[in-house]
Amino acid sequence: VVEWTPETRDGDFLDYNFDIDVFSMQDETPQMKVEKFGIAFERFLVPMMQDIREQGGYFDAKEIVEFLSKNSNLPELMGFVKFMEPYMSQMRNPSGNPQPDYVS
Repeated sequence: VVEWTPETRDGDFLDYNFDIDVFSMQDETPQMKVEKFGIAFERFLVPMMQDIREQGGYFDAKEIVEFLSKNSNLPELMGFVKFMEPYMSQMRNPSGNPQPDYVS
């Protein structure tokens, strides 16, 4: 137990125990995020598309378009792509995984 007094309030620099994650200090612009997304999508996600589908995953196109629109400073992009309300189809693909279906 340490008594808190005006003298101890200032303390010594070495009394303050903290760590800095060097990667948290990196400055990242929205354009850099878009570039990193494009690289990750092209290099890693697209080649794994079959595995992702086999495990019940899919790419959320609406989220991708929203991300690109926001971080590219291109709000018009959201107007170029229209989305309808999704629902899970009762139909199953040959692998037995449910596929999202869209109504008009």
